Amino acid sequence: MDTKREIEEIYEEIEAQTDRGAAIIAAAILDDALKSRLILTSNLSDRIFSYEKNGPLAQFSSKIDMTAATGLLPKETCDSMHLIRRIRNKFAHSIEPLKFQTKKSPLGF
Repeated sequence: MDTKREIEEIYEEIEAQTDRGAAIIAAAILDDALKSRLILTSNLSDRIFSYEKNGPLAQFSSKIDMTAATGLLPKETCDSMHLIRRIRNKFAHSIEPLKFQTKKSPLGF
C-alpha cells in the first residue's frame, strides 16, 4: 500500500464485493499490514506465519495481540482490529447469507 493508486484499487476491490467478500478482503489487508510492521527475513517469516508449521503468528488474532504487546499499535487500534477480526470470522464461517445492513444482525455486534 505504497501509492495513492494502490490504495484506490484496494477500495475499488472492496466496494465491488458482496458484504461477505468485503469483510474478508478488508481483514486480509489489515492482516498483511500487521506483517509489514515487522523486520523479517524470509526464513523467519515462514516460521512464524506458517499455518502448516503451526507458526505462533499464523492467526490474525495472534498478530493483533503481538502488535499490542510490543507497542507497535495503540490498544484502541488493536481493539478495533479484534472487532474487524470477529466480523470477518462471522462472514467467513457462516453459511447463512449475511449483510452489514441487517437490522437484527446475526453478526452479534
